[in-house]
Formats: sequence, C-alpha cells, structure tokens
Amino acid sequence: MAKVLQIINSPEMGGAEKLVADLAVILNQQGCTTDVLYLRQPDTPLLRDLKEHTAGKVFSLGMGSVYNPLLMFKIMRYLRRYDAVHVHLFPALYWVAMAKWLSGSRANFIYTEHSTSNNRRNKWYFKIADRLFYRAYHKIVAISPQVRDNLQKHLGYPDSRFLCIANGIRLQRFTQAKPYARESFFKQGGPILIQVSSFRYPKDQLTVVRGLALLPADVSLLLVGTGPLQDQVKIEVARLGLDSRVRFLDNRMDVPQLLKTADIVVLSSHYEGLSLSSLEGMASRAFVAAEAPGLAPITAGAGLLFTPGSPESFAGAIQRLISDPEYRQKVAAACLERASQYDIKNTVQQYQQLYEP
Repeated sequence: MAKVLQIINSPEMGGAEKLVADLAVILNQQGCTTDVLYLRQPDTPLLRDLKEHTAGKVFSLGMGSVYNPLLMFKIMRYLRRYDAVHVHLFPALYWVAMAKWLSGSRANFIYTEHSTSNNRRNKWYFKIADRLFYRAYHKIVAISPQVRDNLQKHLGYPDSRFLCIANGIRLQRFTQAKPYARESFFKQGGPILIQVSSFRYPKDQLTVVRGLALLPADVSLLLVGTGPLQDQVKIEVARLGLDSRVRFLDNRMDVPQLLKTADIVVLSSHYEGLSLSSLEGMASRAFVAAEAPGLAPITAGAGLLFTPGSPESFAGAIQRLISDPEYRQKVAAACLERASQYDIKNTVQQYQQLYEP
C-alpha cells in the first residue's frame, strides 16, 4: 500500500480538518501508513483525539502564521518520504505546490477542494495564481459536483483533471450516541436546537439567534464552536434578551452526544462545500438548513430548507417541526436515510485507490 502524508493548515474543528483526522485513523487501521502534517499546530480537542486514535505520526511546522511562504522550505523535508501527498485548504495548497517544484518530489500529489466558493475567486491576480498552483496536483478532488463545476469554471482545466469524492462521516458514532440529560443545559424543558460550526463567515449564527427570538420562549439553542465572530453573536444574544435560552459550548469532541440531546439540528451557512456538520446532523435528528450552495442539494427531500439570512423563514421551518412531533420524526427518518449514503467507509475506499501510483 502507498505511504500517505495528509497536509492541512491546522487541527481546527472544520469539516476538512475532521476529514483529515478520520482518514488518518481509518487508513492506518487498514494497513495504509498515513501521517498528518499541520502547518500550525495549536492544541485543540481534534488534535488530542487524533493523537490518541491514530497509529500514524503527527507533525507540525510550529506555531507561526500559516500564510508565511517560507513554510515551503520546511515542507520540502517531508515530501520524499511518501508515495502520495494529499493536501487540503489554502494556503497549504500554494506552499505544497512550491515545495514540490523545488524538491523535485515524484510523489502522487492530490488536492481536495472543500468549498463551493472563496474570496480568492473574486480577485483577478488570485485567478492567475490559482491556475498556476493547481497545476502542481496530479488530481483535483471535489467533494461535490457543484464544488467541481465552480472550480473548473474558475480554473478552465479539462474534465480529466477533476474527480468527485464525497466527504463521509463515521456514521455509527452518531446513530449510536447517547443523549445527555436535557436539564443539564436548560431548565425550561422545551425543544432544543443545535448548530455545530465555527463562528466565522459564512456560518451565520446571527440568523439562527434572531430566529430564536421569534419562537416560543421554551425553545433553546446550543452553539458549538469558536471563531472570530463569536463575541458578535454573544452581543446579539444579550441584546435580544436570550441569555437564558442560548448556551455557547466552544469546541467539543462529544458532538455526537450533543446532537442526540437536541431535538433539531440547524445550519445557517451562506454556502458550504459538502458539509460534514450537515451529514452529522442528519444522522442524528431532524435537520434544517439554509437553502444555499452546498447545503440545498444534500438537504432537499430529507430535511427542511429556509431562506438564507431570513430569521422569519428560519423560525417558520422550526415552528413547523416543533408543532408536529410526528412530522418531525418522519423528517428525522428521511435525514438518517440520506446521511447513511455518506458513510466514510466509501470515502476511504475511493481515496485509497487514488493514492496508489
């Protein structure tokens, strides 16, 4: 089997970061030596969980900025040790490409595109740079057809350079999770909503908080994650008088249990790639998502959709579920069926084939 190095910016709690950790754990269990290299390695729950469960090595390039181009020289030292180098996210995308050219590595280089859009695509100079740096990769993997189509339009590469491999989740972790006692979070005893995502654009927790203010007073909200916009959301919670109805739980590794504790899982992003949080949510409870790129295709026909950025539309979708428990159970069953199509076993098998020379 090929010896694989996964490279990503840091061990944060996003979908790409969770995928890297899951790939490392499962591939090593299957006998495919897989190590992880972080450009920056802060101590996070995801990092601790990875080190506990993977048989592979975990490397770090320090605690400096991931945007330092000199990282390419540190990356060069690792490339010749592996048969396949699998890269995720910008700017690792650029620094690994440069390290490859400078080192002359003959490894099989793979890049996975995780998002339908990014700010670079709005700037002409980044469009030129992207067309150059993506050429360093033998295969570009998109996590959904929409992600592939958008990136192909941006780069102008032929179809043969792209491949779709859907992200997957460790399904049993969510279907078999046990809920916590609800009163340990809220005393009012009504329905509990939960969103698991970082506090940064495009996640839009503000719409969820403002929608909560339109719902009955016994409806509560758990917000899991951290990020630069967390304080802004806390200020809005206080302004709306929702302090007793909203709990901020920061980053957690017990997400399966938290999801099972809630009645409805929500995700209010303006866009996603193929969101692992949405799959995890659908594997756990009835799911409500913004009708946005990357979310609408996976949610439609299973969970409920609302107008992005509209607290009124969000509250309407939630009210429909909490007022009809039987309907909510039907939606939850449809969501679980949808999530079961994205078991990570299928993802691992496809990547394993791609790693081989």
